[in-house]
Amino acid sequence: MRFLFKLGVMFILVASVYAASADTILDRPDVVKSIAQVRHDSFGPLHIEYALLVRRDSVDFVAGSGDNIQFTWDPEIIAVIHTHPDVGFEQPSPQDIQTAIKFQRPMYVVSRTQIWVAFPTGISYCVSCRQK
Repeated sequence: MRFLFKLGVMFILVASVYAASADTILDRPDVVKSIAQVRHDSFGPLHIEYALLVRRDSVDFVAGSGDNIQFTWDPEIIAVIHTHPDVGFEQPSPQDIQTAIKFQRPMYVVSRTQIWVAFPTGISYCVSCRQK
C-alpha cells in the first residue's frame, strides 16, 4: 500500500515539474506570436500543417502538407509545437508521444481550440483545458 502511495506522489511531482516547464515555454512572447501565426495559417483555406522548433532563444517554422512535416533533429531544440488542423485530432498522436519519449523533449499539439502536450514520460494533457 505504501508503495502505491509513493508511486502516486512521484507521479504528481513529475507531472507538476513538466507542467511548470510547459507553462514557461508557452509564456514566451516569441512562442505566443508563433502559435498565433500557425493557427491563422493552418486553419485557413490552405490547410498547411506547421511545426515550430523551439530553441532557447528562437523559434523556427517548418511547413508541410498532410502529416508530412520533416525536419532534421537538433539537440538545441527544447520543444516542438505542431498543428493538428483536423477536428477530432486535438490530442497528441501515438507518434507524437513516441517522439517525445525518443528525443526527451515535449511535443505540443495546437488545434483550433486546444493545446495539448506529450511529455518525455509518455504522459499527455490538455494545457489549455485546465482552469486558472
